[in-house]
Amino acid sequence: MKILYRLLLLLGVFTACNKEEVAPELQYPSTYASKNMHNTTSVRMYTSNGEVKDAAVISAFLQKNTQLTPFYHLKDKAIETGGAEKLTFLNAQEAELVSGTNTQRFNIAKNGLELILTNQQETTGTYNRESEAFADFTYAISKYKPIVYDKVAMPLQDISYFYKTKSQIFITLKKNEAHFHRLAVTLKRGTKEAYRFNTLRYNNQFDPTGLSLLRNTDTLIVQEFVVVAAKE
Repeated sequence: MKILYRLLLLLGVFTACNKEEVAPELQYPSTYASKNMHNTTSVRMYTSNGEVKDAAVISAFLQKNTQLTPFYHLKDKAIETGGAEKLTFLNAQEAELVSGTNTQRFNIAKNGLELILTNQQETTGTYNRESEAFADFTYAISKYKPIVYDKVAMPLQDISYFYKTKSQIFITLKKNEAHFHRLAVTLKRGTKEAYRFNTLRYNNQFDPTGLSLLRNTDTLIVQEFVVVAAKE
């Protein structure tokens, strides 16, 4: 009897450990309004030698370069957004995002527990010679690779390429909330005498496999955030 009890107990533990998390069921239409944005990771720093884990070094870097402070949270905090964005899931295939006076439609795809929303409208962008390397780097460290296509080289101008793109939003559903994933990235490239900063906060998550592109003179700062939207 004791042996049977132990087997049942072990079976219960095994079942609990292997129970997969399931995303909440969506009802259509359902609307989520943004209420705050908060960091989900600490500020992280990388060089070609690996991750810098000294918090004092990271803090000193951001305090010295004050133009970066709006992009990062050295201390955990949430910033109220006051319903600046509203996302409505119209059906299983389509969603609508309203931001101020701007309304956009997105196609919906699933990737495990995450939803990938791809804009139905394409836009045109450009790379100039100074920003192209940063664009390639952010592509490499993004979990979801940005959609870029129909690149046209412009070798005789300051612009390196024209290209077409479709914006995307990456969402995880949590009970009565939708979490929009955002990533802040700063790349400092160059020596003490001559260097360049590029900073961007965009819809994505961090993929550390792209760190192999860091050069000897590079310093990278990254932090992940979510915009929390509550179901209305």
